[in-house]
Amino acid sequence: MIRDGDVPDVLPGWSLGRKLLLLVPLGLLPGLMLASQSYLMYQAEERAVSWLKLAGWYVTIWYFWVPATLLVLAFSRRVPLERARLAAALPAHLLCALLCFALFVAHTALVTPWLAPEPYSLLPRQRIAGHFALLYFHVGMRVYGGVVGIEYAVDYYCKYRERELLTSRLQTQLAQAQLQALKMQPHPHFLFNTLNAISNLVRKNENRDAVRMLAASTWTGSRNYAPSHPATRCCSRTARG
Repeated sequence: MIRDGDVPDVLPGWSLGRKLLLLVPLGLLPGLMLASQSYLMYQAEERAVSWLKLAGWYVTIWYFWVPATLLVLAFSRRVPLERARLAAALPAHLLCALLCFALFVAHTALVTPWLAPEPYSLLPRQRIAGHFALLYFHVGMRVYGGVVGIEYAVDYYCKYRERELLTSRLQTQLAQAQLQALKMQPHPHFLFNTLNAISNLVRKNENRDAVRMLAASTWTGSRNYAPSHPATRCCSRTARG
């Protein structure tokens, strides 16, 4: 059963490499979108630039969030946003979000002089860091919040599915118990026929056959009732007498 603070494996049987492939769009799609937007801006200003160069730059920048997502998920599991711990968890997550964004800015300032077109490639790294810190601060906070939100949505869904499965199992067990209880109930017509046949054998002084029939009746569907019935015990004593 999933406990609070546990994060279920939503893709059982998948290798770590296949799961990491699911994070590829996290860096690829925003990078390509920003590259296309920047390319159109360069064209509007009538400046020559290679779209591939822009795509390589932006995709490299945004691929920072692929390993960062794994770290955010691990931190979210260690510091869950539960109601009882919310006062301590919220500042911790805010600090973690700021740390991730600071690392993102540092990563951007590191790769920009090598991959970006002019004029970004000519700027000092300190200026690049300041520019992207102001430009993408809200984006970085949204990315962090989105990762945490998706993780909790998946966790809630898995807990919901587990409760459904548990309810289904309990209903199945209840139906089986009810069916077993019905099987254990006495069958009056069987009891009457058995006692009547035994009585006839006793009246004919065929006591041995009566005892055998009484013993055989204990192995039928009413064996939990017939041997303990007063009439059955009376017939048994009479047959053995």
